[in-house]
Amino acid sequence: MANNRTIDLPRKNQQEDAQDEIIVSVDNELFLAICYDKKAIHTYTVVGIRDKRTDQNHILSSTGKYLNRQVRKIPFSLLEAFFSVIPGRLKEDEGVYVAKDYAVTYKAFTITEQLYQNYLEQLFLTTRSSNLGAFHKDLDHNDPQTVRYVYSKLNQTHPQNENPLNQSASYLSVSNTCRNTAKVLLDVGIGGKSEGQGVSSCFLTQLPFKTKFNLGKMDNPLFIFPISPCKEKLSAKLFNILSVIYQQLESFSKIYESNPHALEEFEKLKGLYKQLEDKRNQTVYELFRTIDNWEFRNQQLVKSKHKFSFFSPSPLQTMLAEIKKIEFKL
Repeated sequence: MANNRTIDLPRKNQQEDAQDEIIVSVDNELFLAICYDKKAIHTYTVVGIRDKRTDQNHILSSTGKYLNRQVRKIPFSLLEAFFSVIPGRLKEDEGVYVAKDYAVTYKAFTITEQLYQNYLEQLFLTTRSSNLGAFHKDLDHNDPQTVRYVYSKLNQTHPQNENPLNQSASYLSVSNTCRNTAKVLLDVGIGGKSEGQGVSSCFLTQLPFKTKFNLGKMDNPLFIFPISPCKEKLSAKLFNILSVIYQQLESFSKIYESNPHALEEFEKLKGLYKQLEDKRNQTVYELFRTIDNWEFRNQQLVKSKHKFSFFSPSPLQTMLAEIKKIEFKL
């Protein structure tokens, strides 16, 4: 559960040339990833930004829960770790900024700038933390073609009331591991929406996708999910349509390693999801016209099969057939 040790990575402040600013194009995508380090048996969260012009994924923040050595300084055994409640704290995983070819598994989600600011505000309010830092958007940056993020330490304040993140970060136990706290951080970052499939609470379980950290960046291909559909904010038909598409996006975890075009296909399908989500106030007719237009423009993709078969439909043909049934349901 990596709760008695720190990730065995170099620290950001060990290198004199550690990066203190990140500049990306305005064509970008913010994301939050929950990451699992199998070597350290440790789960933590990473906020990053994909520059769509350079196709690079820069890390803005990385936070995980560890043993609070300011309170508990003596070593403890694995047996004690499983049967005791041990003081914990949030700590910046600085090693992701300087690590090379460091393998992790992950699941990532698109977030907005507002969600990122809320995520940082929750870290501000977390008293069970130490030496946290992150890249913040520079609001004074005046180049209309780029966005600048600058690194600084967070100044914690004391919250008036206890909150779920504070509670989870305050201790380590078999029922409240680094994975549990990372899931709380993920919940904060994606605004309380569902993380979908593949994010187990078990601290030994791998996450659905693989990547590597390389000098403050995450390697491609990087699969970034949209936020899952919210039933309360959508019509019944649109919620059902988006749920079918989201389920299809989830299936890429099973085929992405053997399909060199998986990321391209994933992004096109995510594009359809976002188009429909943005048209939540349109009529059913207009929604299905959007789907038909997408299908027409992506005929080759729709017909492609991950397994060779003469007679069975492709996965996307099956998905579209399921969606079209929704059109005629009451």
